[in-house]
Amino acid sequence: MRDLIGIGLALFLGVIGLFFAFGGFGAANGASQIEETFTELAQARTEMSTYAAQNGGYGTTAFTPAEIAALGLVPAQAISGGTIVNPWKGAIAITGNSTSFFADYTNINPVSCARLITKIPATSGVGFIAVATSAAGLTAAAVNALPISAATAASLCTATMAVRFVVSG
Repeated sequence: MRDLIGIGLALFLGVIGLFFAFGGFGAANGASQIEETFTELAQARTEMSTYAAQNGGYGTTAFTPAEIAALGLVPAQAISGGTIVNPWKGAIAITGNSTSFFADYTNINPVSCARLITKIPATSGVGFIAVATSAAGLTAAAVNALPISAATAASLCTATMAVRFVVSG
């Protein structure tokens, strides 16, 4: 009888432990997605600065996924087959903008979007952001100077969003 009680208690504690473990993992995963984004932006900034120095600027065209991979503009874990994928399993697009470049991220949930745009490091080279409900909407979206307040982030990040980071070398 004591063995059955001991086994039941062990199973109960194991199930409770799993709930806590997965709950903690969800919170940690959100933070790691944001950190991974900043790592990707830092690598893109470094590599794009080299590209701009060698080519007389960033140009004004979109880089294809093959060019992004070949130039090492993002870490290897962001390259999946023929696509460039962000931590939220959306696309990453990089486009030259003469003296800066755009890094567009799609499929970002509202909570992550708000956290992401309020935590951009001052040393990242990101000076402005635009937020829209789709990548196509980023062209017409208002460009916001950093820093972004929590209230502004909440008003911008209302659904699954696309975020454009305007990065200078």
